[in-house]
Amino acid sequence: MACLVIIEGPSAERFFALEEHQLVSVGRDEECTFQIVDPLVSRRHLQVERDDDGNHTLRDYRSANGVMLNNSSVMVDTMLRDGDVIRIGNTAIAYSATDYPDAESAHTAIRAKGEWRRDTLVRN
Repeated sequence: MACLVIIEGPSAERFFALEEHQLVSVGRDEECTFQIVDPLVSRRHLQVERDDDGNHTLRDYRSANGVMLNNSSVMVDTMLRDGDVIRIGNTAIAYSATDYPDAESAHTAIRAKGEWRRDTLVRN
């Protein structure tokens, strides 16, 4: 299925499998499906909803500090794609269309996928 992997911020190294959930809430509140302890994250910051085809849509809960997806503000419901990076507060979360058995393998795979996004260095 799919998962969310925290790649930066106070809760780094955690991951959340999405397979069991049709709708998840992400925020500081203990009532959220996935809690992220970050002072700049709202109690209820965002939702991720799975449709019948297995696609996931990101929705801002009208949070105080907003939601960024790949460095653009999320103003409307937006379908997630493998490798997308969601930023809320001081936290960066990678969306992966693949499910992993544990946090370590998720982080290893996300780091490997992200390597191709780095700038190429040319040495003279």
